[in-house]
Amino acid sequence: MPTVTLITMLLMGAAKPLPPPPAPASPAHRLCSHLVSGLLSDPAVLPASSLYRIDVTIKGGPEPFGEYLADTLEGVLNRTALGTTRARSTSGPPSHRLALDLTIRRARVDAVARLVRLPTSIWEWLRMPEGLVLSTASASAEMDLELRTLAEKVSLGVSLKRLRLVEISKRTTSK
Repeated sequence: MPTVTLITMLLMGAAKPLPPPPAPASPAHRLCSHLVSGLLSDPAVLPASSLYRIDVTIKGGPEPFGEYLADTLEGVLNRTALGTTRARSTSGPPSHRLALDLTIRRARVDAVARLVRLPTSIWEWLRMPEGLVLSTASASAEMDLELRTLAEKVSLGVSLKRLRLVEISKRTTSK
């Protein structure tokens, strides 16, 4: 073997192995990340000191899924728009509303999110009582495992009548 090849093999063998890659993000996190990046394409849409509330409407899915997605959306939004907080029942009146409409068909979740600035003065209440839509985003994702878990239907529904076993190895006697 040439000397260069031998030195290269020694250096490569002495190198530390790379760390394992991070776990992939969950489909709910990816869906919420796409929604937030679409809603906040202009950073000035949601000011840093704003309070927001999240309203979730679900068509065709379990009710706990809305809370799960709202919490995931809050986490992504707080990492993206620093200084914003989600208005809870004890805090003051929110300045923005994040309306999330979910349509669930089988394992596919289609989401449309709207960021709405709520009226602050009497004139705004008379002119636009629902508020002013600042931005809209839509995304979709496959969320089979999350939907089954939150609907408390964890089983895959495999019928043993249709299950076919194929023998791929044989046992040998030890000598």
